[in-house]
Amino acid sequence: MAMTLLDVVQEILTTLDSDAVSSIGDTVEADQVADIVKKTYRDIIDEYQLPYQREICNLESVSNLDKPNVLKLPDNAQALLHWQYDMRTHPTDPISYSPVEYLPPYNFLEMTNKRNASTDGFRVVYVEVGTPVIVDTRFGPTRWTSFDDKFIVTDNFNSDVDATLQGSKTQAWIEKRRVFHKEDEFVIDLPENLCALLARTAENEAYALFKQTVNPKLEQKERRLRIRAQRNKHRSQQYENNLMNGAPNYGRK
Repeated sequence: MAMTLLDVVQEILTTLDSDAVSSIGDTVEADQVADIVKKTYRDIIDEYQLPYQREICNLESVSNLDKPNVLKLPDNAQALLHWQYDMRTHPTDPISYSPVEYLPPYNFLEMTNKRNASTDGFRVVYVEVGTPVIVDTRFGPTRWTSFDDKFIVTDNFNSDVDATLQGSKTQAWIEKRRVFHKEDEFVIDLPENLCALLARTAENEAYALFKQTVNPKLEQKERRLRIRAQRNKHRSQQYENNLMNGAPNYGRK
């Protein structure tokens, strides 16, 4: 059963023998507990990198003729794990996605700098002020990098097909950025076992903060839940390894 932020705060306040509240803004203590829950939530999201945080989507078109080899990451993307581009040369051809491989910025520039910009089919694109990239305009993208974790820069774009790269022709697998709203009705969108771990961990921290001591029983409960969550994490990782079949992870973190 999904729990709201208010549910968790009320549960913790009961453990602390504190005043009951109907909103997290009713008392200073309730507001402080809500901050502890928020911190714990972020820690769990960072530690477990849950598969449900991921989705298939499109990258976004930039549609800038001066930067035809550039796409934009969606605002809710925490990481780009993998993406492909439709290499069709005619709209009536079958869809033909091809993986675009990540290169760190240095390696990407090292590769593109070896090109001869005066040769037919190549073009100098300034993706940043004073930062030229020699782009091959005869083929679709095969390599990509990002200099700012916001825009995707590719090595190629086929100018015979489109004037710029098209977001609609991408197929991206992203890890979404989770946003925590410090509001009564914010739903703790975690699996049941991790929701329980969040409540017990936040409860422990709140107990230590307000009581200036530790509670062995609470610590024992948290420890058991953490061991169980770690076991489930390993199962998830094994599933992902099988799913990816050993494929490299093209992405930013």
